[in-house]
Amino acid sequence: MNKIILTGNIVNDNKSTDKIVRNTIAVRRDFKNESGEYDTEFFDIIAFGHQADYMKSYVKKGDKVEICGRMQIRQYQTQDGINRKAYEVIVESISTLVKVAREEDLAEVNDNFTLDDNCDIPF
Repeated sequence: MNKIILTGNIVNDNKSTDKIVRNTIAVRRDFKNESGEYDTEFFDIIAFGHQADYMKSYVKKGDKVEICGRMQIRQYQTQDGINRKAYEVIVESISTLVKVAREEDLAEVNDNFTLDDNCDIPF
């Protein structure tokens, strides 16, 4: 069985075509290294179809997501003739875990919020 579940933050803005989205997810390790810091692993992800549509509409750089998918190893040859491998996670499902408040979202809320002088504040 080839299954992988990752929880982390989206690293970049989505790179997309009509039905494909590529990005990277940063996943923090559960333990600290010798210098007392948490290491982070970076995984390239690829979404197709409905998952790609969801990512285009709802997932932005910095968002915390959970991805379920499968690992794909792709072999290719560089222009110099060197054989390489690319390790990618094919997204089968994606969930946004925490909505990240962006400055433009907060500015819109502040512009639409007014406090009436006659308003009773319960605290």
